[in-house]
Amino acid sequence: MGKGANAAVLAKLALSANQPIYLYQVDMTGGVYYRFAKDQTMDITFNGFTWRAASIGHAPVGNSKDASIDEASVKIAVIAHELAAHLASGNTFNGLEVTIYKVFNDALGDPANYVLEFFGQIDGWTYEEAEDASWLTVRVRRNQGTFGKIIPRRRYKVMCPWIFKGTECGYAGAETLCDRTITRCLALGNEDNFGGFPWVPHPMESTSNANVR
Repeated sequence: MGKGANAAVLAKLALSANQPIYLYQVDMTGGVYYRFAKDQTMDITFNGFTWRAASIGHAPVGNSKDASIDEASVKIAVIAHELAAHLASGNTFNGLEVTIYKVFNDALGDPANYVLEFFGQIDGWTYEEAEDASWLTVRVRRNQGTFGKIIPRRRYKVMCPWIFKGTECGYAGAETLCDRTITRCLALGNEDNFGGFPWVPHPMESTSNANVR
């Protein structure tokens, strides 16, 4: 007998509560984040943040176990929001961190219910204009690489990279918001788990210290 599903099962799968929602977060550094929700008719709230309904999506994540790096291509319409202003100012998107989450309508009230779909840094982008919209396409490459590539797991960064209330963060209190700064971590009494670097050495100072014997 071939694979199939009866009408009752198909009806349950079609319920809006059972449809995944993809959320995209762009870390613009300095505590500024742009958050977007795919294929929504209105903005949604998840984990205490507003995720703007936007024309955005990503191609299937390329997974590899050789020396290449896993990557995803994300395409977003950039008219009338902050990314357009970022482009107009002549700024680049390379190096910015992008996180893709998958959540469900019936679990938006619980910040622990999510799937981390992808996390990486932008290392290439293109911009194109069409009659209906202007589109930004970015290539996001997974930070930790793959089994066959040895690269640093962490880099100097003032902001904490951990997902709030995630495994590395470890905070289990009642607060629902964190801007990932050491100041907020101290206020939450969770500074032992802070994943950033409160003090980042100047490049010249690092070079000078490296030459000291």
